[in-house]
Amino acid sequence: MIGHEHAPGDVRLAAYLVPADPAGPPTAAELGAHCAELLPEYMVPAGFTVLDALPLNANGKVDRKALPVPEWDTGAEHFEPPVTGTEQRLARIWAEVLGVERIGRGDGFSARGGHSLLVIRAVAAAQREQLPMTLFQLYQYETLERVAAAVDTALAEAAPAAEAGNGQETRNARDPRGGERPVSALSWWTAGRLPEADRVRDLLAEHRVPGIALAVIHDGELVAAEGYGTADGTRPVRAGTPFHVGSLSKHITALGVLRLVDRGVLDLDADADSYLTDWRIPGGPGLPPVTVRHLLGHQSGLSATPGLGFPPGPKVPSTLDLLTGRAVPEVPEVTREGVPGTQFRKANVHYVVLQRILEDVTGEPFAELMRSLVLDPLGMRDSSFDQAYPERLSGTVAVGHDADGGPLGRRVRPDAAAAGLWSTAVDLAKAALEVRRSALGRPGALLERATAGAMLTPSPLSLYGLGTVVDVTETETEFGHAGTPVGFHGLSAARLRARTGFVALTNGDSGARVVKALTEFRGAV
Repeated sequence: MIGHEHAPGDVRLAAYLVPADPAGPPTAAELGAHCAELLPEYMVPAGFTVLDALPLNANGKVDRKALPVPEWDTGAEHFEPPVTGTEQRLARIWAEVLGVERIGRGDGFSARGGHSLLVIRAVAAAQREQLPMTLFQLYQYETLERVAAAVDTALAEAAPAAEAGNGQETRNARDPRGGERPVSALSWWTAGRLPEADRVRDLLAEHRVPGIALAVIHDGELVAAEGYGTADGTRPVRAGTPFHVGSLSKHITALGVLRLVDRGVLDLDADADSYLTDWRIPGGPGLPPVTVRHLLGHQSGLSATPGLGFPPGPKVPSTLDLLTGRAVPEVPEVTREGVPGTQFRKANVHYVVLQRILEDVTGEPFAELMRSLVLDPLGMRDSSFDQAYPERLSGTVAVGHDADGGPLGRRVRPDAAAAGLWSTAVDLAKAALEVRRSALGRPGALLERATAGAMLTPSPLSLYGLGTVVDVTETETEFGHAGTPVGFHGLSAARLRARTGFVALTNGDSGARVVKALTEFRGAV
């Protein structure tokens, strides 16, 4: 399995295989379904290419350069054409964004090769056509049919209430799972309560995820939090159990960066290189500068750094090693690959540079600085960017698990600003609430209102603000972040005007499926 650049900036997973029975190799749909049972969604290949034999080099290893162009899933098998008007319009948009000929109502966006960057493009394209498709809907629902039903529901809920006053019967919206449901029906988290415990436990068992912690925000308050399953195979998950949260770290790091902006220590639009001492951003005279804003919004144009962490031990590299190519195993030196501010490319390197900047301008170690800037002021006492935190903590810490539910060894993240935070569902809910307070200009909020507004303003190149995913519609602003480090998956999502939100943290590679199923679940309210 390799990463193949399907189009400039569009890298998709491609699988090559030699079937045991050449006369009857499995279909792409069968292979995809099989992989989906064993792998996290983000690791399921977008295409499968059957070969008579894998090309080998002189050393007997696979010669990747000799592999043919991948065969991408065309959706030809079991194709069911879109039926409703919304399905047809979304199918056209998805096909254009994914670069495929057609999309059926049973097709999933991610299953057809839709990674995070393409999700953002698809949402933007749909909203330009007045279809209120959101990032959260694509996260929740598996197929075009279900996403279209959710869009129809949103359209119905946005219809003028005057219809009822004019003697017109209020219509029922289609439930994205099929059938009819009243438009007033609520999911568990928008209703301000936890899901049914039996439902949570069933999903954990079904997807071989040991545990999950949930926190619910309602009416602008943290109203419920609970843990389910086990943290390490024996000890139970509590609401305050710390999990490794991966890229959710960026969301919290951004708060620290923006606090220094408010204090005048940093300028969002200044040349970021002017803040660095031991390392310089690659470039030369006449090249446009990389700014702090570019780094926060994943638009620096810099090449990537490693993204899976390192085993604990003396060989863990520093952030300087990651940037200069001195890490072991060897990694490429960071270079310029694009013009700053012209392309959105989600990558850890932006936050590695920000971590260096924060340490250089303050003279403080990153973990200690973030505690004083963000964690302590928000009361996030069970969170830490310190990579030794799991060993130092006397209580229970969640252990990551693979897709089969087997425990995994801990990974150390020298790029702590990008993916090294350990946190709890309760603490991350506090952060979400504080972002909302800051955006509303509440007294004593962590950030100034204008700064929080910049954080929650998506770039024209993406649906990403400054350290947060942002989805703005006519009636609502949704914000948050996800994280999927090895053995874990977490999601924080909040709605500015509705005053609702939730945090879900899991300790399994298949955690995204559990969270997705829970967000789709609608129990009795």
